Parts: sequence; structure tokens; C-alpha cells
Amino acid sequence: MLLFADGFDHYGSGSTGESNMLDGVYADVLGDGSGPSTTVTPATGTYSYYFGQGHTGNVNDCSGLRKVLPTAVDTLGIGMHLYFPQLPNGLAITGNAMICGMFPSATLANSQISFFVGSTGNIVCHRGGDGDTSLMGTELFATDPLLVASAWNHIEIQASIHDTEGWVRIAVNGVHRYEATGLDTMNHASGTVGQILMSRPYLGEHNTSCRWYMDNLYIYDFTGTAATYTDWCPTVDGGGVATNYMGEWQCMYLPPNADTAEDDWAPSTGSDAYAVVDETTPDDADYISSSTAGDLTEMALTDLPEDITVVRGLMLVGRMSKSDAGPALTTFGMKSVAAIDDADERPITVEPTYWWDFINVDPNSSARWTRASLNAAWIRLTRTA
Repeated sequence: MLLFADGFDHYGSGSTGESNMLDGVYADVLGDGSGPSTTVTPATGTYSYYFGQGHTGNVNDCSGLRKVLPTAVDTLGIGMHLYFPQLPNGLAITGNAMICGMFPSATLANSQISFFVGSTGNIVCHRGGDGDTSLMGTELFATDPLLVASAWNHIEIQASIHDTEGWVRIAVNGVHRYEATGLDTMNHASGTVGQILMSRPYLGEHNTSCRWYMDNLYIYDFTGTAATYTDWCPTVDGGGVATNYMGEWQCMYLPPNADTAEDDWAPSTGSDAYAVVDETTPDDADYISSSTAGDLTEMALTDLPEDITVVRGLMLVGRMSKSDAGPALTTFGMKSVAAIDDADERPITVEPTYWWDFINVDPNSSARWTRASLNAAWIRLTRTA
């Protein structure tokens, strides 16, 4: 099941983007000079996320990004594009960049397992640790060099949390490159992962070796220790090993681009609803609004490019707020031909907050979306209370 996906293209840039990312999407956005960036051409889209210099004066202070998962899982997959202007310098463990720490829901004291990029472009896995030299836990393995500097690489990590039968698989640029089994990947009493931390450990005011960029982040769980949840993870034959991975994704933002006959929500300015909610940088000064339960607005979405041939998932994202006290519930959904699928109700807060839901199956065909079916579908927003 897909748990989260982000291409960083709808928050705005720099500190503005960081602030928007904290509005219900990420638990922490840490660091000085980090955030959505165009300094290095993104892997796809308009922005990538930059892990910059970080704070000063303490090894625990670092530029990082923390995501709380909607549900804790014991078997997890995470994929992302990575760009290192230069590979880490390998000065002790703080000279390696922590690209992913998997933590239980209850604590960030140290991880179940964590993954670092080392000075040769290899991947180093520790049980425990959070980038601090005093909390590094136990090294479980280090791979051969897998990544190169000054280029976008795609990495996908699958891991199972268990005290004796844990395992890890790693694919790079769509090819299965490493597998370890029979591991102790369980560092806490709870054998689950509820939070992900991506981080650049602090190395000093002028050190730049751990600065890196991330694009097209996705997180998922799957069923079974063999990772054969093939609806999400089709078999990739890499190096003679048939292994199930999600693969190299583009997380593409498709803003609304047209109104339909269902237009109960009123635009704050002008006559077009889509035109006030299609920004790539959120503008809370213009919006659509509803004061009546049952109000429904449906809008067409920007078409997928012609070279997109597979749609693996669909995440609906909305930034919403209410003007005063009292219940306000809304529901996202999709309409395909005459068929409708609405997600769960969401309670809206006074502060502008992002909400997201997944509708990964075309309600008209009961099969995965195609380029044609998604291009013809409409996004729905209903006020239910």
C-alpha cells in the first residue's frame, strides 16, 4: 500500500516552501538554508529538496526532513532520487550522509535501522543511530560503491524489522544491487516503523561534503517477507535476481485546469474555481469556499504528458482551512465517466493545512488508472458538514 509520495513541486521555494511543508505534511523541516530548491536541476518537475548546511554548534543539529507515517508498519519500502554535488568525505560516521533513518512511532532517540551514503558512494546500514557519533549502534553491512557524484541516482530500499529474521534489499537506478537476510533490524521493543528521518549530519560551518538533494520521494508497505506484493512492486530482473520493487517513479503534480458544471464552491475572486487553486506556490489570499453541507465542486486536471505510459498511484492533495469555530468536514474524490470514489472525511482546521488521500484505482474500470482514464477524470471536493 502506498503511504506517501512527494515531488516537492507545490510548496514554493526556500524558507517559504519549508514553512508550507510543515502545514500538516511533515513533522519537522530542520536546518538553515534548506528547502525546495532549483539550484541543481531537479530530477523531474520544478523543485527538489535541498539538505543544506544545517545548524551550528552541535553534532545533533542537522538539516533534515521527518515524516510521520499514517500507520506503523513492520515491512517498509522507500524510494527517492538523490543528487550529491560531491560524495561525503567519510570523516568518522558524521562524514556520511544519513539518507534514511527508520524509527518507531514512540521515539526518535535512535532508529531501528538507518542508511548512510559513504565516501565511495556505498550504502552503509546501522541498527540504531541517528547520525550522532555517540549513537551509531551496530553496523550491519556496507555495500560496494553504488552511487556517483554530480548525477541523479534513484535508490529504493526495502526493509523488514525483526530481531532475528530481518532483511534489507537495495535497488539503484532500477537494478537490484544488494540483499541481506537473517539480520537483527529491531532496535526497540516495538518491531515497527512509524517515522522516517532524512538528514545531513552537521560537520562544521564550512563543510559541504554532506549536502545533497532529494526528489520523487515515495514510501510504501507491502505484504509478506518475500516482498511479493506485486500489485505495487512488479518484478524487476536485475543482475539475474528477480526481485519486487516499485521502480523509478516521477511524482508529478497535476493542478486543476478547468471548471465543470458542478461548481458549488465559490471562488474568492473572478468566476473560475480552478484558477484560484492551481498555484504551484500556495496563495492563501485566493481560494474557493463553501458554507453549506453538500456543496460539491468538480474540476478537470492537467493532462499527463504523452510519454507517461504507467500510472502507479494517485494521491489527492488539498490545502484547506475554516474561518471560525464549529465542525467543517470535507471529502476528496475522483469521478471517472459516471463512476465516483470519495475518500474519508477530513476535519478542517482554522490554520491552513494540507490533507491527502489515495485513490489508486479508476472507479469506472476498477483497475489501475491509465493515462487516458486519468486525463478524462475529474477531482471532486465535497463539504459534508
